[in-house]
Amino acid sequence: AHVRCLAVEGEKLWFGTASPASLFVAEGAAVRRVSSFEQEEVAALTVGPSGLYLALNEKLGTPSTPSPPEGATTGTGASAREGRGLLFLLDSRGVPARAESFGSALLSLASEGNAVLVGTQDGSLFEIAPAGTSLLAKWEKRPLAALPVAPGKGRAVVTVSPGALWLPSPESPR
Repeated sequence: AHVRCLAVEGEKLWFGTASPASLFVAEGAAVRRVSSFEQEEVAALTVGPSGLYLALNEKLGTPSTPSPPEGATTGTGASAREGRGLLFLLDSRGVPARAESFGSALLSLASEGNAVLVGTQDGSLFEIAPAGTSLLAKWEKRPLAALPVAPGKGRAVVTVSPGALWLPSPESPR
């Protein structure tokens, strides 16, 4: 029913929708649906080192058991109201494959070098890298709405409720 996110990959414009959750691609004047999902929304997209990553969220109120990524701890589990997030990767054939699951809804994605950053509703910042998934930081009760990355300048984090822009310190650009 409405577009939730956009990503540019060369000449392709990818966009994700909610109600129903679908992934579309526009190439020139041609637009086509790549895939539809049973989840509520495609909340975020980013072109990462392995291809296009999609953040999908289950319907709010869907009971779920929190399942943090292997080796990562997220503190208290996500409530059913927060929903649950799934990270998908579009494979070389254009088929989305599940890459990771999270106990909280996903709000933002960003590509950084050979990793993908994931921002969640519960304020967690994860890094998905070849070595695995790790929890980088946590902003208690501050959903991570955006993860702008400026090459050579480090990463910033935008939180909501209350809104704030968190910039890297000169000592630690990450």
